[in-house]
Amino acid sequence: MKLKYSINPVVEEINHKYVRFWELFRIYSDLVGGYICFPVGFCCDRESTPGIRGTSIRGGYGHDLLCRKDAADFIVLDEGREMPVITKKFAADVYLEIMKRRYGLLNDAEWEQAKTKRRKARLLLTKWNRWNRRYVKHWAVRLAWGYFHKHSVMSTFFDITGRSE
Repeated sequence: MKLKYSINPVVEEINHKYVRFWELFRIYSDLVGGYICFPVGFCCDRESTPGIRGTSIRGGYGHDLLCRKDAADFIVLDEGREMPVITKKFAADVYLEIMKRRYGLLNDAEWEQAKTKRRKARLLLTKWNRWNRRYVKHWAVRLAWGYFHKHSVMSTFFDITGRSE
């Protein structure tokens, strides 16, 4: 089994929304068939789905990188795999895959620790809430416009936001 994540990403907070990677980071995706590799200096906005952001930051990182023009240059495929065509739908599907993995890990650990029927019932409600959140976010990024292939992977904070130094 492949390690799905490297260690937690080391990022610099540029402001309340944007971060810049300070160390290499990678996430394994079954859909991609390899690792999505985040270079030092990669700048992104974590998760920006209004109202429900911040619950799957790794998923947001992966989606942000896959939506860049030159994303294919930052994917390391498993042996024998072909580079997938990176579309807006594909990037959203990888985002969903990463969110499912993260929420699945939480659910499994919490379920094992639950001792009472009441606690297990509350966990089922939590699981339903997590399912809703991830599908709302998945469809939000699939239907949103104006961001796909707008920037390159190594675009700076100033390039992305349009602000001047």
